[in-house]
Amino acid sequence: MTEDSDISGAPPQPHFKPSPTLSMGLRSKRDTDWLGGSDPLGIAGLYARQMDEKHQLMTNQLGDIFALRPAGEAAALEAARLIIQMNGQMKSQMKGQIKDQSGQIDATTPFVSASRLIPEDILILVPNTSSKGGKEWRLQAGLLAFPGHWRLADKMGKNLAAIHAPVPEFQEKLSAHLDRFFANMHIGAISWRQNWSVQRDSRLFAPMREAGLETSLTPQEAGQQIHIRIETQHFYKLPKSEAVIFAIRTSLAPLNFWQKRPEPIAALLDQIEKLGSDMLGYKAIEPLRPALQHWLESHIG
Repeated sequence: MTEDSDISGAPPQPHFKPSPTLSMGLRSKRDTDWLGGSDPLGIAGLYARQMDEKHQLMTNQLGDIFALRPAGEAAALEAARLIIQMNGQMKSQMKGQIKDQSGQIDATTPFVSASRLIPEDILILVPNTSSKGGKEWRLQAGLLAFPGHWRLADKMGKNLAAIHAPVPEFQEKLSAHLDRFFANMHIGAISWRQNWSVQRDSRLFAPMREAGLETSLTPQEAGQQIHIRIETQHFYKLPKSEAVIFAIRTSLAPLNFWQKRPEPIAALLDQIEKLGSDMLGYKAIEPLRPALQHWLESHIG
């Protein structure tokens, strides 16, 4: 597979329409090309860059990007088998990694190895009984090579509400909807959405936001230095464990990438103008807002 085609061999079909920040914006997906392949927005060279940086992180900083709790072992193994099956590569080499020398299931090795096959980050949310007697999903396994301003270690073991606690108004507007969505997901069905944020640099591995952002940028500097970070997120419920795979494909490009695509520019400008002060702070847009808005406004037409 090359970076110029997706898992089905078809050329990439760029798609980005920013949805309201506090909206799930979920869409159903009928086909199976949701793991691996070229960048979904057609950003040249990004697939190769992601795979190279992911492998380097897994070699040198695995403890920073990978976590597996005992409650997530069975689901991690199930997820690893799915990833290997979907990609086909290295299947024969990895068959022997499903059990360790004592014959016990070893989820760490196959999950980490399977994650090397794809550019997506994989988080696994496992159901258990909540204190109120219903089901809740907690983050019990994950390999997060390209965090968008958060750290995996800070979220492990938490339920959906606690994971999203820093998001302004999440509890009031989205928490109940997300819980219902997870509970009502059909086995094997695929849903997806997109999320966006803004960066001053081109880091894929960005657990912390940039410090000391400059507020005065020329239009040329803004087009080159301000990056739009887009996460194409897929949800898939595993048949045995009923855990939910949360796959994140990160696309990252400077504003200049969008200069001949007026529809996404207009939609992004519209969403930024609707953000309240809390969300502007959460997304760290305020310091860059004058330069960002000026660039977007000048490229709409």
